[in-house]
Amino acid sequence: MAEKTNHIYLSVGEPSGEQHAACLLRELLRLDHTVRLTAMGGELLREAGAQTIADASAVAVTGFTEVLAHLGDYSRLLKQCARHILETKPEVVVLVDYPGFHVRLAKRIKQANPGQKIIYYICPKFWAWNYRRVKKLRQWIDEILCIFPFEPKLLQAEGIQSRFVGNPLLDQLALEEDGKKLRSELDINPEAELIGLLPGSRQGEVRRLLPPLLEAARIMQATRPGRRFIIAASPQMNKKVLAELSGCELKGFPVLSGRAHEVMAASDLLLATSGTATLEAALYGTPMVGIYKISAVTHWLITRMARIKHFTLPNLLLCDFAENPQDEVIIPELLQNEAEGERIAAEAEAVLGDEIRRVYMKQKLLSLRNLLGGPGASRRAAEAILEAIKP
Repeated sequence: MAEKTNHIYLSVGEPSGEQHAACLLRELLRLDHTVRLTAMGGELLREAGAQTIADASAVAVTGFTEVLAHLGDYSRLLKQCARHILETKPEVVVLVDYPGFHVRLAKRIKQANPGQKIIYYICPKFWAWNYRRVKKLRQWIDEILCIFPFEPKLLQAEGIQSRFVGNPLLDQLALEEDGKKLRSELDINPEAELIGLLPGSRQGEVRRLLPPLLEAARIMQATRPGRRFIIAASPQMNKKVLAELSGCELKGFPVLSGRAHEVMAASDLLLATSGTATLEAALYGTPMVGIYKISAVTHWLITRMARIKHFTLPNLLLCDFAENPQDEVIIPELLQNEAEGERIAAEAEAVLGDEIRRVYMKQKLLSLRNLLGGPGASRRAAEAILEAIKP
């Protein structure tokens, strides 16, 4: 009789999570080439070797009001994924980030099949603003694989099995990249100040944040005409879409799609939308100004539930959750009404005009490479998942 093939189901809901999940899938197949992989995801997971049964790209949004607008799609997707899992009974379900959807999916699965093993990879950020989610994690999740070193201590104090596997960004980034090739390609003088604009990967983020970023760039360009600017667009956002969303003329600002890491490595300063991109940029040691805007309702809710002082990941790691927390802010942060062109330009000029500050910022940001556990996170996560399905 042929040996039974292990079946693993993975679920992702947005581009950054899919990138991590694709790396995880490849490691799973290296360790066990016979494993059967089904997933909610997109092209990256299919290329990595999974059979996708659903795609959540249409509902990859953040914020309370933004999610409300997609409730019907969420509900249909939730039913579709739960039905697939309950019918096929995989040895383990792996949920990657995207907690608003995945915690509900875990609840539905466990209520219907209490014996189904569920592992969460990339812990929901309950420590930031929704600590009540811990109770749900304890109730519906068997183990959490953490990518930040402070998370297991918090989870274990709540009775949740967890382990730190390291951060997958250290496996994905070409950290030796020096940016010279990109400058040469765009005919940018090695001595010229280059500022990279990172407007985010979601349509809503780009709609809110690209216009003030462009305004800041024009103010800075007027101050020093020799400066150069690049817009790093996600692969889903081409130049035409960016122009339509911003309502601004992009002439003079090259748009590079899918090359954000090269922009991070080549730039002297980044004007960056808060999210994974700020941590990626930090690992290159590139100074930055972090910005973000959300709907007024979502902001009102978060400010009443927040447990943290900062919103960019490098500041959270270096300040809020450092072993010896300090009040200093490594990266300047501009939230909501502060994230306007003039204020962004002023903060950027303050960083560019202070060499001592830039050197200190670079040193602190580069220290995150060791703090995040070094390379090999995807393989360690894959080993933990395969370990969980052993008899």
